[in-house]
Amino acid sequence: MPRSGTLTIAASSSSLVAFDSLATILAGLEPDSTGRRPRLDGVVEGKVVLAGALDSLSATADGTLTDLRWGGTRVSRATGALTWQGGGRPTLTLRAAADSVAAAGLGYSALGLETDGPLDSLAIRASGRGPNGLDLQARGLYRDDQGRAVTIHDLLVDLRGYRWHLDAPFTAAIRDSVVSLTPVRLERSDGGATLLAEGTVPGRSPGTLDVRSFGLDLRDLYALAQRDTAGIAGTVTADARVSGTASAPVLRGTAAVTGPVFGDFRAPLVQTAFFYRDERLQADLKFWRTGIPVIEVAAGLPLDLAWQRTRRGGRQLPGPLAIRAHADSMDLGLLEAFTRNLRRMRGTMDMDVTVGGSWETPRLGGTVAIRDGGATVPSLGVRYGPVNGRFSLSADSIRVDSLRINGERGGANVTGHVRLDRLTRPILELDMRAREFSVMDVPGFLTLELDADVRFRGPLVQPVLTGRGTVRNTVLYFADLVSKSIVNLEDPLYADLVDTLALTEGGLRAEFQSRFLDSLTIRDLSFQAAEGVWLRSTEANIQLEGEARVNKIRQVYRLDGTFNAVRGTYTLRVGPISRAFDVTRGVVRYLGDPDLNADLDVEARHVIKAASAEASARDL
Repeated sequence: MPRSGTLTIAASSSSLVAFDSLATILAGLEPDSTGRRPRLDGVVEGKVVLAGALDSLSATADGTLTDLRWGGTRVSRATGALTWQGGGRPTLTLRAAADSVAAAGLGYSALGLETDGPLDSLAIRASGRGPNGLDLQARGLYRDDQGRAVTIHDLLVDLRGYRWHLDAPFTAAIRDSVVSLTPVRLERSDGGATLLAEGTVPGRSPGTLDVRSFGLDLRDLYALAQRDTAGIAGTVTADARVSGTASAPVLRGTAAVTGPVFGDFRAPLVQTAFFYRDERLQADLKFWRTGIPVIEVAAGLPLDLAWQRTRRGGRQLPGPLAIRAHADSMDLGLLEAFTRNLRRMRGTMDMDVTVGGSWETPRLGGTVAIRDGGATVPSLGVRYGPVNGRFSLSADSIRVDSLRINGERGGANVTGHVRLDRLTRPILELDMRAREFSVMDVPGFLTLELDADVRFRGPLVQPVLTGRGTVRNTVLYFADLVSKSIVNLEDPLYADLVDTLALTEGGLRAEFQSRFLDSLTIRDLSFQAAEGVWLRSTEANIQLEGEARVNKIRQVYRLDGTFNAVRGTYTLRVGPISRAFDVTRGVVRYLGDPDLNADLDVEARHVIKAASAEASARDL
């Protein structure tokens, strides 16, 4: 029998479905009895060559994995090559790479891992890329001579145009399923932010890990989570301790966010202190401005914050809620820091709100009162005030006991309620009666005043507006109604004025800087044009009367209806010459075009030297 030889094994599979059960067991997952979890699949091929004798065996292997899919994990293509040399001190060389990997909602590309050296002293190099300019390079050493440990000598992370680096090497020792870290200090290259960690990471066995951050940009956290960083700002300072086990952690600490901005929400300073144990989070939250606490919130919430979970489902657990928010004669001007949609706010607010019950059936209590409020809405070009209202909270709803919003001339009364589905999803059931109410005053786009009875229904993130109203003292702006090219008019009086008359489409500016308006759906909102409704451009000013119906989905408006031209003027300009026409009759038809283009049939008259001429504009 030979003492040495060579054995070659080649294998390939066009599907990995047959290995799904084995992979589930090896990963420590529970079997999927519902059949909803995508099964393991993909294409694999590889080759293994064994050579030498048993006491000095060597092995080489290489393989390719294509289109791997398992649960929420996707790998487009991965390759690997391995060389093993046995003997008294075995050595290992490994080269692995993946084109792209998607897992847990995150995606990475150009992933690489290399190891080289004796098994008890392996040099390690790792690299990878991701969105937001993420580029990671790491170099370290794995040792297994006196217990397993990984020492990271170099760690470079490029993110959002900044580079993070290690201040000094650190070691992660692995003993009895517990990872212990020597002090870790990660700094941003400009010196503006620092992350520190030290201790034992809680796992199956208890541990205690201290984590601190200074000057950490919220956009960096969003970028790491591969979320949109637009509209995000603020810096985080935190001091936290994580203890217990991975399935039953204990969390405690403090944190402060300076200048936080989350889209339309903003605040100058937010401070919190928290403690989590036995599946319950206790937290105090304060919003500050110029040394004054604007709002104080205390909360006790049943939550599962374990990272090694023992149950399926969401993280909201059965148990009592205990939340209280308080503000006493708070100056509403302080709320300008929380939003960019309101300016020059005034008035005061009293608030004493409690939340009890459970996640499934929350029980609200308390009141909110606004006195002599006022605010300018820059995106709409209007100012409202005084605003007075009282709201009461009961069960799962906020009831509008009274709310009066006054404008420059008229005002609006709002009644109804807002239901809070699981406390996090406001659902509107509001009615508004407005009289001579100024809705918008945006020069060059729309000036709108109305009498209306309308209803807001549905989730706050996708509200639906229906109802009926009368429009008055309103100006709808068009682009230039007429562009000139050469054509001959029959009347010789105008031969020296123009050679053609052609019409171009006019359009409306469709964007507003209001998230509520962007998400608002308008469904068959009918309105009638009363006195003082004008269609206006740089060349025309026409008074209208009639009825129309408005619909809107997302940012697309549709207008259907017919208006009669009561009177007006039209100015025809060619070079330095201009002529004014008096509108004698006309019809403006909206046909539901998403560009809000109108079909015009307008007759106008201009009289010179006792002679008359008529011009018609059609099919604008």
